[in-house]
Amino acid sequence: ANIQLKDLSTSKMRQFVRDARIERKWNVSVNATPVKILEALRLIDDNGHILNPAALLFGKDPQRFFPASCIKCAWFLTDRVEKPMADHQIYTGDVFKMVDDATFFVMSHISNQIGPHDAADSAAATSRFELPEPAVREAIVNAVCHRDYASAASVQVMLFKDRLEIWSPGPLPKGMTLAKMYKRHKSYPANPLLAYAMFLRKYVEQT
Repeated sequence: ANIQLKDLSTSKMRQFVRDARIERKWNVSVNATPVKILEALRLIDDNGHILNPAALLFGKDPQRFFPASCIKCAWFLTDRVEKPMADHQIYTGDVFKMVDDATFFVMSHISNQIGPHDAADSAAATSRFELPEPAVREAIVNAVCHRDYASAASVQVMLFKDRLEIWSPGPLPKGMTLAKMYKRHKSYPANPLLAYAMFLRKYVEQT
């Protein structure tokens, strides 16, 4: 994609720097120019061309360059895909916004069990969701980081009455098999520059 500086949001980049400095002690000044920020993220090549992940991270309109870079969320009241769906949303924007929106979609449609009040504070009560939010977010982030952005398909998040399914378009990383995925294994993100930026904002714990 022919991405220019004018296609990127300076405010998004500066907010990213502020967050990364807090979350990961990233040694980049909040007053750094957009070019310096992109260089620090390795998002500009030796010829001065801005790389594709920059649009996904900071684009004013990321879907202009990657129309399929959205997350489709569906909520089914049964254990299979069938209509009518209880809820269906398509989220667009930069990858951070999409992950936040899709995570909220899931968490807003699952049960939240309220426990007994704390004797020390009668107004406080513990709560426990059916699925832990960090795990939901991590699964969605993984789908975003590992997907094939050349594909016309989109990430799909499907919530059923008995499970959550997340689909990401693209093949498994080279050398990875389904059998290996059930065991402890290293992470091989299909989009390492995207994964690194999401690491800096603490959307993932390691790249």
